[in-house]
Amino acid sequence: MNNRSGAIQKSFFVAAGMAIVLFAYGYFLPDLGGEHAPDLNFLTRMLQVPFHPVVVHFPIALFISALFFKLAGLAFRKESFQNTAVYLYVFAALITPWIVRSGGWEADRMNLHHPLLDAHERFALWTMWTSLMSLPVLWFIRKEYPKYFSIIFLVVVLLTAGCVVLTGDRGGRMVYEYGVGMKP
Repeated sequence: MNNRSGAIQKSFFVAAGMAIVLFAYGYFLPDLGGEHAPDLNFLTRMLQVPFHPVVVHFPIALFISALFFKLAGLAFRKESFQNTAVYLYVFAALITPWIVRSGGWEADRMNLHHPLLDAHERFALWTMWTSLMSLPVLWFIRKEYPKYFSIIFLVVVLLTAGCVVLTGDRGGRMVYEYGVGMKP
């Protein structure tokens, strides 16, 4: 492994750690800090549009694209496709906490309570934590056990893509079956 790819891997590991810390800061402090907590829901108010429906499709597309690039890389034996899959996966994992949190803001803003919303949130949290917690594990495996990385990454990206599909299904059903977020 050359110095450049080692530096890229270290950068992803640092970015993943920062994403987890920033997520914890944005997710837990508003509840713990009361009036002194940072207000991270400014975009919805600033733009006067719901933020979650605007951004939710990015991690969906990135995780599914990562899966397709991984499968194409295996089918065509192209390392560049497999590397692209890793980069897409890492980027999707790093933005997912903000997407999940924006869904919570929307549910709070609209005062939503429904079993389908609970299922949607549960699968979204599974997607988020599976992807975030896999980053340091994948980094370690890629560094210490490179011959196992490909198969382990395939399993992880399949699991995450499955969670994304289940999350998106529940979100789509909320919109199309119950009209959540639709103006009357």
